[in-house]
Amino acid sequence: MGEEFHSIIKLVSGEEIFSLVSVDENDGDPVVVLQNPLIMKMFTNSNGAHIKVKPWIDLSTEEFFMIKSDKIITMTESKDQKLIEIYNNFIT
Repeated sequence: MGEEFHSIIKLVSGEEIFSLVSVDENDGDPVVVLQNPLIMKMFTNSNGAHIKVKPWIDLSTEEFFMIKSDKIITMTESKDQKLIEIYNNFIT
């Protein structure tokens, strides 16, 4: 299992998720392991910008999900402390 990092991921389904991620190389067929993946959407109005947060899979009680790399368009490591704080507050 690889090093854990916070990531913003764009899936081929069009979904964008934020999660603590690690990559399992799995004998050349990498699998991305998501821990408590969330959907975060930004909204702006006259009062400023707001972020709406919800679990990626609403009815599951699982913390970990595995997805194959062919289901990912792109992913980027996030070091944005505000996003990481929102993520940590939501999952606790």
